[in-house]
Amino acid sequence: MSDETPGPPPAPPDPGRPAPPAGPSQHLPWVAALLSLFFPGIGQIYNQQTTKGAVLLAAYLVVGFITWLLTYFCIGILLWPLLLAVIIVAVIDAAMIGQKIVEGRTVGEWEFF
Repeated sequence: MSDETPGPPPAPPDPGRPAPPAGPSQHLPWVAALLSLFFPGIGQIYNQQTTKGAVLLAAYLVVGFITWLLTYFCIGILLWPLLLAVIIVAVIDAAMIGQKIVEGRTVGEWEFF
């Protein structure tokens, strides 16, 4: 037999300390931005905007492939600004939409920034 007595009950929460947020609080906007930096559209998919993410990823892959093909004709460099624009828009959008999600705001499937 054990002579152990139960310990004291847990202390009530401190009223001066904020309560932990309810629900999925693990959403990180910087993760969405980083994912979009490496593969534009993946950050949007992380943000639960799957259709928009798939379209951005497809646009990036198509423009990237065309740029690669045209590199042999020395005109592929003309598409680099377009490719860079897709990446920049995807990163900024993923971070801003991710922040809206953290704030608990409703985000539409095709909402940008």
